[in-house]
Amino acid sequence: MKTSNLAKAGIAVALAGGIAAILFAFTFERQITGFFRIGDVLPLSPFIKAESARVVQNEVGYDGQLFLTIALDPALRHSGTIAALDNPKYRYRRIGYPIAGYLLGFGNQNLIPYAMVGVNIACVVALVLIISALRNLSFKEDRLSPFSLMVLAIPGAWVTICLSTSDLLGTTLLAATFLLLKSNRNILASLALCGACLTRETYLATAFCFAVFMLLQRKTRAAVPFLLCTIPALCWLAFVMLNVQAGTAGVNENFSIPGAGIVEKLRCIVRYDTSSAAIFEGYCFILLISAAALLGLSIICSIKNLDIVHVAAMPLIAILSISKMQILVYHANYLRIFLDVWLIILLLPESKWFSLSRKIIFFFSGIASAAYVANYIIS
Repeated sequence: MKTSNLAKAGIAVALAGGIAAILFAFTFERQITGFFRIGDVLPLSPFIKAESARVVQNEVGYDGQLFLTIALDPALRHSGTIAALDNPKYRYRRIGYPIAGYLLGFGNQNLIPYAMVGVNIACVVALVLIISALRNLSFKEDRLSPFSLMVLAIPGAWVTICLSTSDLLGTTLLAATFLLLKSNRNILASLALCGACLTRETYLATAFCFAVFMLLQRKTRAAVPFLLCTIPALCWLAFVMLNVQAGTAGVNENFSIPGAGIVEKLRCIVRYDTSSAAIFEGYCFILLISAAALLGLSIICSIKNLDIVHVAAMPLIAILSISKMQILVYHANYLRIFLDVWLIILLLPESKWFSLSRKIIFFFSGIASAAYVANYIIS
């Protein structure tokens, strides 16, 4: 690894690892379960000792709690594991992050939480290095450029680290897919995207879009791996739907007619509420909508010469447009779920207007990230 990349990796490790260390030592009082935002509404995983867990009172908890529950019992052998999941059928199909934690933690219940937190810190570092490599391949950018460090301004990355969800892993696998495609390693690229699909099933739409795009370009041999990479995720999805009885598919809860959720969210924002929480909520949502609009405008301006990165933006924008308040109600939800919006903005082809717009988006994103982390540390 070149010295410049080592320096960037070092900065990413220092910042992500340093903030995680502060959270662990002070905010969570050296209790690793603090990273998983465990509430007292759902039953605790049978593999978590109540006396050693950090439990937030009068809260339902957050998604990290559910990922940890699955990671501690990935085969769902204990009946208490199912009982500890709010929607087993929906949660269990997103097996990628829990399995990564289980394997890296060597199946040890004490090590698995540390492994899962470590995965997200490693993903931040990997993203910095992958984007640096991609910028060099695509735009012949000087390796000394600090551009890839803009990853550290993405709010969804910090939400994922603080709450230990799967989103950074999915985004890193998508970024690796782009890098492998640029290096003409299509089979490895499809395997990376396969991993992303197992992390979150919405990446299936990305894989199908890639395949269609390549078929339209008459690149049949390149398209085949991306069709095949969906098979493991589709098989896993079918297995879960057939064998896990409790829960729902999550479609009705999360999706509606295009634009309905966004309009409802905007109505909530414009209501007169001057609390700092309401102001920050509105700030984050406008930031997301602005970033998505920038992606959409870039697609329109490049419609005759689309890049594979543009293609990846299309399902993202479509999913955002049909998202209900279940997703859009809270900044910690949509900032991490649509983390890929910021990734793609970093990778889109250059133009003067786009470069300036990107700088503006990432400037305000950095403010949101700093505010979120600071508030989480002291709250």
